[in-house]
Amino acid sequence: MSASDKAYATEARLNVLIGSRVAVAKPSSTTRTSTTTLTADPHLTGTLAANTSYWLELCAVVTGPAAADFKWDFTFPSGLTFTGYALASGAGAPLVQSWSPGANALSVAGVTGTAGGGADDTVSVRGMLVTSGTSGTFTWRWAQLVSDPGNTIVRSGSSMLLQVSG
Repeated sequence: MSASDKAYATEARLNVLIGSRVAVAKPSSTTRTSTTTLTADPHLTGTLAANTSYWLELCAVVTGPAAADFKWDFTFPSGLTFTGYALASGAGAPLVQSWSPGANALSVAGVTGTAGGGADDTVSVRGMLVTSGTSGTFTWRWAQLVSDPGNTIVRSGSSMLLQVSG
């Protein structure tokens, strides 16, 4: 293989790798008050192809009133399976939740306490998503667990990575 062929092959592989991930960082914070309805985050979303495996990493920095607490889940294409875990810091005991195909679904809301007083808490989710024959949007949703007039905020810089695996 000539030097130019090697360079082209390397460039083509790099383009495939770069083109096969969605990395999103929130450019601005999102605030919600007095709502317990899970609603899509306007930034932490991506499109999944059918019959594809993805590595997921979500890291969200949240703050809110201690009385409100925090809940979250994901929307996704039908037939998706997930093997992974969630860790959340907050008031009281930290949340540790794991998923495996056929067990807990990503559509079951995770719930964590919030420290209140402007302190930041985190929600982290990591694991392998596998789509079936259906493509579609993968979106993180969140809300207050208990309706409270205080601001619940997901901070700018929170991020989500969807990387094609394999």
